[in-house]
Amino acid sequence: MMRSKRFRAAAFAFALAVAASSCRGAGGRAGYAEAPDAAKPLPAAEKKESRGKNKSVDGVTFSKNGKVLVSYPTTKGDANYLVPSTVEEIADGAFSGNASLKTLVLPYSVRKIGRAAFENCVSLVSIEIPDGVVELGEAFMAGCASLRECRLPESLEEIPAGAFMGCTSLEAAVFTKGTRRIGQSAFEGCSSLERAEIPPEVAEIPMKAFYGCSSLKSVRLGSGISVLEPYSFAETGLVTVEIPAALTRIGECAFNDCHSLLAINVSPDNPSYRSDEGILLSKNGSSLHAYPAGKPARNFSIPIFITRIEPSAFHGNRRLESVEIPAGVKEISYDAFAECAGLQSISISGSVRSIKAGAFSGCVSLRTAELSEGLTEIGALAFEDCRSLSGIWIPSTVRSVGSSAFKGCSSLSSMKFAAKEGWTHAPPPSFESRAVKPSELSAENFARSGGKFFESEISRAAGGQSR
Repeated sequence: MMRSKRFRAAAFAFALAVAASSCRGAGGRAGYAEAPDAAKPLPAAEKKESRGKNKSVDGVTFSKNGKVLVSYPTTKGDANYLVPSTVEEIADGAFSGNASLKTLVLPYSVRKIGRAAFENCVSLVSIEIPDGVVELGEAFMAGCASLRECRLPESLEEIPAGAFMGCTSLEAAVFTKGTRRIGQSAFEGCSSLERAEIPPEVAEIPMKAFYGCSSLKSVRLGSGISVLEPYSFAETGLVTVEIPAALTRIGECAFNDCHSLLAINVSPDNPSYRSDEGILLSKNGSSLHAYPAGKPARNFSIPIFITRIEPSAFHGNRRLESVEIPAGVKEISYDAFAECAGLQSISISGSVRSIKAGAFSGCVSLRTAELSEGLTEIGALAFEDCRSLSGIWIPSTVRSVGSSAFKGCSSLSSMKFAAKEGWTHAPPPSFESRAVKPSELSAENFARSGGKFFESEISRAAGGQSR
């Protein structure tokens, strides 16, 4: 499961793309999508202009003409503050880090609120953004841990990126009739958020928009939603999800680690997806996209009409103990069963040609993995950190074993290979020249990186001399 991240002070910088090969999350290996980074603190030069252009009133810095509130001291101990009616702009980071303010009143003259303007005002309970505001900066309320309510003007079309990130007391998502766009990580880490109703005008839920909203049990997706980006609802408390007809693209990991999720239901009019007993499938039923992590079943057999298990389809499932993959399935995609902590056995039919990178990584309880003739590829890190796996047989049809495929399998004492030729990654050519057919090798030989698994140990394992 992706580790929850402590919100750090800063104005906010965001990851703009999802790595194509992963959904393992924060703390994951290279090539895997990470949570957006917190931004660096705003330089003092950005918070204060030169003295000749500023003036100070009761310790608060304004522009000379009084139209810009430049800086409110972090050490100022007042619990309440009324912004003067001359102010039209709250500068970037103007109130950032003040721990005393509980209420803040903005005048109707304000038109712009800058980036991280109220970031980490940890005592601020509520705020109303006046109707005249036409621009909100990224992360303008981020890290306001006591914030329970924020009212936005009806005319505002966009909730900016990171707007309420880390507002752990916010109980309801803030939208208006005018909302058209939601920024990346807008509500990330709002752990008290219980409900969200997405306006019909919103077409896309961006990456990590509601990531880590662990109390979020209900979300209503508007009829205009067409895209859910990766991680959009990962690590939430959702129980059921209703996919509308217009939603035709669901990103990898959109519902990862939702351990209360029982069903993903799809409108019969949706042209891209369908649901079978709450499991998200492609419209033609050939691809399994997401298995709800809250389903109570301990054992599961993949339906016979499935040919591909999509990336991260079962990622982080804690309940499943055994899975049978029948004839018909051709590919187990990357991270498909990654970090399924309760999974003890997996049976893979001979129709499966490829086990992609990280497919079973982190399955710490996996004791038995039955592979069949017909398998040609075992991807990098495929069985990484399967600490309970004690032995495995590699079919003769396997031609490639990726880097560190069995790294961290600390109980692995036996690996048996059928006779084979034509390896593309491992073993190296010397494997065949030493006539090790079949062979048993220790786990040590599979803890290598860079695709070199056997090196000099292969001769010792085969009873020969070290190279």
